[in-house]
Amino acid sequence: MKLQRFPNLKLLFAPAAIALAVFNSGPAYSEGSRSLYPSGTIGNRANLEWRNSNYANLLKRRTLLKVYANAGEWILLGSSAIGVNNGDALVYNPGLVSGVVGQETIPGTASFKCSTQRAATGNVAQGRIYTTATPNITARQRELAGPDTITNPATATRGNVVTNGYVPCFYQAPSTGIYSIVFYGPTGDNSNLETPPTGSIDPVQEDLTQNTSVAAWDVTVRNSLTSTTDNNGRLFADYLALFTGSNNRPLYSKLTTVTRDGYQYLTSLNGVDPNGFITYANDVGFLDSDGQTPLYRDLVDGTNDQLTAPQGGVTLALPTHLIFFTDNTQYTPDSAAIAANGIPLIPTAPVISNVSFTGAAGGNTSYPSAGGTFTYTSNISSIYEIIISRNGTDFDPTNPSNRVLRGVRGAGTQTVVWNGLDNSGVAFPVGNNYQVRTTLHAGEYHFPLLDAENSPNGGPSYTLINPPGACPFTGCRNAFYDDRGYRTLNGTNVGTVNTVLSGTHPGAATSGPGGFDSGSTQRAFSNGFGDKRGLDLWTYYPSATVTTPLNIINQVQRDLAIAKSHTGNFRVGTNGVYTLTVTSVGSNNVSGNIRIVDTLPTGMGFVSASGTGWTCAASGQTVTCNNLNGLASGTTSTVALTVSVGAATAANVTNTATVSNTNDTNATNNTATDPTIVTSPSRLRLVKRITRINTTAFTGFVDDPVSTDDNAENWPTPVSTSLQGAINGGLVKTGDDVEYTIYFLSDGGTDAQNVTLCDLVPINQTLVPNAFSTVTAASGGSAGGNRGMAASINNTQLSYTNAGDGDGGQFYPSGNLVPVTAGGTSPQPCPATNVSTNGNGAIVVNLGTILKATAPGSPAGSYGFVRFKAKVN
Repeated sequence: MKLQRFPNLKLLFAPAAIALAVFNSGPAYSEGSRSLYPSGTIGNRANLEWRNSNYANLLKRRTLLKVYANAGEWILLGSSAIGVNNGDALVYNPGLVSGVVGQETIPGTASFKCSTQRAATGNVAQGRIYTTATPNITARQRELAGPDTITNPATATRGNVVTNGYVPCFYQAPSTGIYSIVFYGPTGDNSNLETPPTGSIDPVQEDLTQNTSVAAWDVTVRNSLTSTTDNNGRLFADYLALFTGSNNRPLYSKLTTVTRDGYQYLTSLNGVDPNGFITYANDVGFLDSDGQTPLYRDLVDGTNDQLTAPQGGVTLALPTHLIFFTDNTQYTPDSAAIAANGIPLIPTAPVISNVSFTGAAGGNTSYPSAGGTFTYTSNISSIYEIIISRNGTDFDPTNPSNRVLRGVRGAGTQTVVWNGLDNSGVAFPVGNNYQVRTTLHAGEYHFPLLDAENSPNGGPSYTLINPPGACPFTGCRNAFYDDRGYRTLNGTNVGTVNTVLSGTHPGAATSGPGGFDSGSTQRAFSNGFGDKRGLDLWTYYPSATVTTPLNIINQVQRDLAIAKSHTGNFRVGTNGVYTLTVTSVGSNNVSGNIRIVDTLPTGMGFVSASGTGWTCAASGQTVTCNNLNGLASGTTSTVALTVSVGAATAANVTNTATVSNTNDTNATNNTATDPTIVTSPSRLRLVKRITRINTTAFTGFVDDPVSTDDNAENWPTPVSTSLQGAINGGLVKTGDDVEYTIYFLSDGGTDAQNVTLCDLVPINQTLVPNAFSTVTAASGGSAGGNRGMAASINNTQLSYTNAGDGDGGQFYPSGNLVPVTAGGTSPQPCPATNVSTNGNGAIVVNLGTILKATAPGSPAGSYGFVRFKAKVN
């Protein structure tokens, strides 16, 4: 037998690391309907819906719950509908539910069904939150008590440890991740039968008339079936479809919303009085008629309460934030559940800088109706707000004489185009020193209420509970709304512009530019003001405001202006697209050939360029485009310039383009620059060698003629020391021990993050389980356990146990599935089929973040190795 090449080595690394923090989970306080309606709650109950109708053709009237669980933990379930006709609770393992939020694809077969388990145990009480005659325990008492323990899983025998507790259905999580939970009402799946529920908190509705809804429900995570300690803060949803059954049934539930950039808001419904409704959270609320621009007004249908035909072409924006079932006084959202969704645990305060305006006339000057481009730099992805004041003192974004520009942009240098018009569509007149305020909105949180008729107390209210600095508003409770009519971007009036929409609205029609105390009654409304509407309420954490000036001067006769922009950062090894926009900003048409010349930065190459009427070609780095058709006054023409981004491209480049025409009378606006950030991908080189057979060490360096990885310049020198070993181990015999070493080097443009290395034990060999038990043990491992793997990280050698006990290393025997990382966002490093057919298992070591090399052997964390031994069978 000869030992040579290594086809089984697998590797994965994610583009960004996930930082973990620990929040105190507080006392036991099981999650579900009793989180929404705890003991002492006033008002009414809204049943949880699962039906097949839609709001605005986007969001189904069904609540898909999600819960984070670690492998081996138990998910306990119960509801007031389980055991009532087709009432049930279903669990779907991580990754099975897919699709866009609101229209998810639910597999036909669940990973777990409560009804199946009930049939197996024969326990008719299992999973039911209901009233029993003896000893006269009510469904409300069971709801508040939560699940009892289970002493015999085969019969679902209760432990009688939790006073008044219900007998739960139970499912043990096979892997760590986010599980999807569905509760069916008595009519089961795929029904739209609507019978108004009672809306009663106590007594709990528990009969057939729940139909497509569920009154009481519970999702609890525990470490064992006999434990009474709840792992709280795990349950959340993208949106809630709820049904009170009638009006005059106010809700006082409290929730915690976590934005996708890590801000947490305590949200109190504070007496909102809807009927059937949906509530959710996102960062833009509703969208204007272009489908992109945040509206910051209400959505009005006027024809039906399903909001299928909003006026003015306005549309819903889908949920983006997570709703947790905690009011933050008992416990907080679980840190692992947040991190598994790719959300930071600590929000970043927004910082804006380098704000400027480039007008059509050059510099910060433009012509009437010509506009220009705002540029700013942001440290985070966020919503920008640019307000151009007509008089220099009034910065109300809704003032018709001002102009507000809003949108979503990523981190880095960004551009925003202005057409020169105010909010009413009239051109800003000639004038000097117009003042412009630019602000970033971090943690922006909109809480759209769809078809929620009344709110007599002015709810909901917000409280920001984790500001990254000083709270920008008194009590962290500030919010904004605008219940007035408006004009959409397509020119349609919805209601009467800047007059409160029809209906009973005794409070102020708008919060005003400074916002209001969301805990007050200022926005109280009644008599169905919210019916057939989507009402928006929002808040955010602002950056400091930057003020800049601009000027408007009289227009010249023939004048071409050019602007250049791109979206996002460019990346080495991919193509990027620049948009070149030529505008005829003069009062007369421009005739004759229009020429654009663009000299590409070093490292970029011409791929293609196209635009209506344009003919483009490249010579070296110079791209030339010609348009023989001229350009009419007030019109624009664009060229899409696609470039390749090579390894020689600097991290920060500025691309410059120039437009020319013999009839152009103003050259001050003929040149445009576009600063561009260029990122390089991370790269991890692997070199595998046989470094020892029995006691014979292979200490020399052998060059692999079919690979360049072992010749990379940033391996520690000399390579005869850092890359020792043989490719061909020669003849071996049964009983020989073979040591394999996999060297790694990170030498890309960025650090390689979340690196997990996997290698299959070669054919006809068996892992030596205790080969490195004398090497210093990595932290987190079980004391006394065999250690069959070793690694050198930061020039420190550590050994790893073969068990999955938390030290970062694990041996997976044949036939075992190597799991995905937490949250299910990374591919499997070793496919299960390979582990099975190979027959000898696989070693897996989590290497974490490997720093990028800046010089040979520097920094120490940029290179290292993983090592294991196998015995020849």
